Amino acid sequence: MIQSELSSKVENIAQKLELRQLVVIQFLVLISSKLRYTSRGLTRKLGLPQVHLYRLIHEFSDILEPKDVNIETKKDLTGEIANYAKKMLLGIKINQNAIKEMINKYQKNRPKPDRNLDQFNATMATTVKRVTKLASNGDLVGKEIAFLGDDDLVSIGVALTHQCKKITVFEIDDRLNNLIIQISQENNLNIEVVKQDLRQLIDKSHFGKYDLVFTDPPYTKGGINLFLNQAIKLIKKNFLGRIYLCYGNSDRAREREVEIQKLILDHNLIIKTKLNQFNKYYGAESIGSQSSLYILDWTPSTKTVELNFKKVYTND
Repeated sequence: MIQSELSSKVENIAQKLELRQLVVIQFLVLISSKLRYTSRGLTRKLGLPQVHLYRLIHEFSDILEPKDVNIETKKDLTGEIANYAKKMLLGIKINQNAIKEMINKYQKNRPKPDRNLDQFNATMATTVKRVTKLASNGDLVGKEIAFLGDDDLVSIGVALTHQCKKITVFEIDDRLNNLIIQISQENNLNIEVVKQDLRQLIDKSHFGKYDLVFTDPPYTKGGINLFLNQAIKLIKKNFLGRIYLCYGNSDRAREREVEIQKLILDHNLIIKTKLNQFNKYYGAESIGSQSSLYILDWTPSTKTVELNFKKVYTND
């Protein structure tokens, strides 16, 4: 079995079983290692429900030793599969220095934040942390990703990993659009840029096309609801659909965050994780120059909501 066949097999099985490719690759690492794992051991290692593990084993039955208590690859394939899996895991690691160097290179070209669009620049360390978190969660390999706004140039960092199938930025600010296009073209990053006022309908050709959406929206109730509505329209309707949402408020205004969490639940999204004070900003003193990162998962009942808001941006 050649490497290209393995890659295709991993991609197809991940899509069929609605698993992240990272999980499938980790499965291959375990079954081709010198250690021996029973199905129960693999369940513990991978954190997969048994039924999902059995489906995964079934899909790879052609490379497994038959009728063995332990789940392991056929002896003549072990070396090749182990090398492939380790190579893939190494490729998932993020070159943080490359991201920092790229952003530094274009730092003088970055436009000043437009307060009418609630823009604040995140620190470079935050941009790198966001890319690293996406990678460690298995949300880059083979993925199609949309950014609703990107004044922090996270799309550039993601593109530099060369792990995604497609990256699209929906951004209203022409200054940022021109900069992202320039960086993409000069460095062969292949980022699609769409000028988009998110208060208007996104072209339906983009609906249901993305595995995940990343957004740092205006921190008003209207802004959160609007951006979540647009994100829900963009993500694929399966159990891998995910939204990364940034939101910040001062620690003394916790009732505001309760309201935002209620808005999230109104969309029937699961709050999988909340990373408190994950993002750091230059300025934004009113929220302590920081915000949390919410990781939201799609459910079969996820929905858009009716928009009854007076303003999207703080200064509206």
